[in-house]
Amino acid sequence: MHAWSASSGERIRPAVHPVTSPLNVEIWSTAGEPVPMAEGLTAPYRPITPGTAWGTPWGTSWFRGTGTVPADWAGRAVEAVLDLGFTPRTPGFQCEDLVHLPDGTPVKGLHPRNSYVRVGSPVAGGEQFDWLIEAASNPDLDGSGVPFQPTPMGYRATAGDAPQYVLGEMNLAVFDERVWNLVMDLEVLGELMAELPVEGARRWEILRAVGRALDAVDLQDVNGTVQAARVHREARETYVRLAAELESIIGGAQRALAGDASGGTDLAFNSAPHSRGSVPAGGASPRSAHHESAVPVPLDGGGYALENGLLRVEIDGRGLVVSAYDHGAEREAIAPGQAANLLQLHPDFPNQWDAWDVDAFYRNVGSDLTDVTELGVEGAAVRVERSFGDSRVVQVLTVPARAKRLDIATEVDWHETERFLKLAFPLDVKADRYASETQSGHVYRPTHQK
Repeated sequence: MHAWSASSGERIRPAVHPVTSPLNVEIWSTAGEPVPMAEGLTAPYRPITPGTAWGTPWGTSWFRGTGTVPADWAGRAVEAVLDLGFTPRTPGFQCEDLVHLPDGTPVKGLHPRNSYVRVGSPVAGGEQFDWLIEAASNPDLDGSGVPFQPTPMGYRATAGDAPQYVLGEMNLAVFDERVWNLVMDLEVLGELMAELPVEGARRWEILRAVGRALDAVDLQDVNGTVQAARVHREARETYVRLAAELESIIGGAQRALAGDASGGTDLAFNSAPHSRGSVPAGGASPRSAHHESAVPVPLDGGGYALENGLLRVEIDGRGLVVSAYDHGAEREAIAPGQAANLLQLHPDFPNQWDAWDVDAFYRNVGSDLTDVTELGVEGAAVRVERSFGDSRVVQVLTVPARAKRLDIATEVDWHETERFLKLAFPLDVKADRYASETQSGHVYRPTHQK
């Protein structure tokens, strides 16, 4: 685990940005915050170079970064990588930064583990840009490793005026997405290993698999090695083209076997060596309800039913799922007297770490979103629209053909603060835990909260 973490940090991660070009950087600083936008945009800037200390405690600095994309980078993805003096120890609680266009339009926030701004993908070469970065030089109160201990740095009058940060590298850089994907995979696997028991076989299977993968990477030429993955991608593309040709041949053969289609009878073919959905092995039969996508049917009293012969889902006039009945198992999946697909709005005020923590007591206060702005049919789906506060949610519910599955596509236009949204599914399941799939295995979670 430690070996590949070192490889990722020292050799592989730098290859995410294999080619760089320095930006021209200027700075303007003042005491206190906030600073009006107009003042920051028109302030007198002076040059600053990497390695220069900046930022009095609780002060504000504005940086201007300008540059031109090299012409020979045309066709590649390019980012600006902006290190204002971050340490990667924590994702926050250091200097806070927001990138603006020259007219004041916000572009992107920065933090120690997300310090890039996309320039273009791909670029044409020769693009010029001018960005302004608003930075608050908050002292790193967690630098001792013990958070929120009494310190003179916590109060502006006792914090002094010593600079808090040292400017790091401010570069344009080519972005290699394949290497970035490799780094993300290694980090996820490392975190998964840390959660698995030492005596578990899965932990060591992951370690061996990662070891084999790293053996295939030339750490002296990470980008060149990963470039070889393009061969595999081209092979997959060839397979897709070949599959399309074969599907065309299969379709022609099926039409020849089906004969005259003017009679209006649809047939379902089964190429498997065993029967599937009432269709015999290697044969064909008239299409039944088992092969049809569910079509919304209005219910008495409002709402719709979706049924494909395997699963029947009932959606009431509130857009909530009040029944999901499995015909094969002859049982109801929704808990008695309850409704699923229930959006719930809760306050988000944890005891600390407001941006990350979710304390268990959040459940004590909340509201169910049952009012519907619009409920109707959209093709073979039921569309539900809700509004709350300044936000809006649109859901599209479908039951696919030949599947015991309800698909819910949810789009949220979110404009709330200090709140979070949850989707509740009270299921009639008698089990103490369930398995949730992850990228490299699964984790167990309790079915019922205590």
